[in-house]
Parts: sequence; structure tokens; C-alpha cells
Amino acid sequence: MLTEGFVKFQRKIVNWEWYSDINVHRVFTHLLYTANWTEQKWQGITIERGQRVTSLEHLANETNLSVQQVRTALKKLQKTRRNNNQINKQIHHYNH
Repeated sequence: MLTEGFVKFQRKIVNWEWYSDINVHRVFTHLLYTANWTEQKWQGITIERGQRVTSLEHLANETNLSVQQVRTALKKLQKTRRNNNQINKQIHHYNH
């Protein structure tokens, strides 16, 4: 888990359509907090700044949500283009 650097939020996030949906908010902020802040290699794949390699199961464990709750939250985020979800051989990259 990344523990270096800062994530900056604007106060207007309280006006975001998913702000009151605690599961979407939790997944969104968790992905922001855990996204790479520098480019890194992982198993021959370049993971760029702002991306994260994970799985639904890992996200569920990390956020204390069920896999279905994480899946639903990601679908909602995709609808608002807050998340660009690309699946590559069971690997999930999340752009922010």
C-alpha cells in the first residue's frame, strides 16, 4: 500500500453526484489514495502514474466491502467517467 505523497481534494466534491453513496465514495477515494504516483513495472507491464493493479477481491478486502458492492461502485464510476476500467488477463488497471 502506498504511504507517500499527498492527495488533494476540492471542497466541491460534496456536490458530486456519488458523494452520498458511501460505497462509491469509498472505492473512489481508496483508488485515489492507492494509485501509483510514479510509473512502475509489474510482471512486464508498465503501470503508469494514476493507475493501480488490483482485483475485485483485493478491492473488497481493502475497503471492507463485498465483491458485488465493489463491482457496483465501479460500474457507477464508469458511468460518470471518473474511472477508466481496462481488463487485461484478469488484471484491472484503474485510471483516475
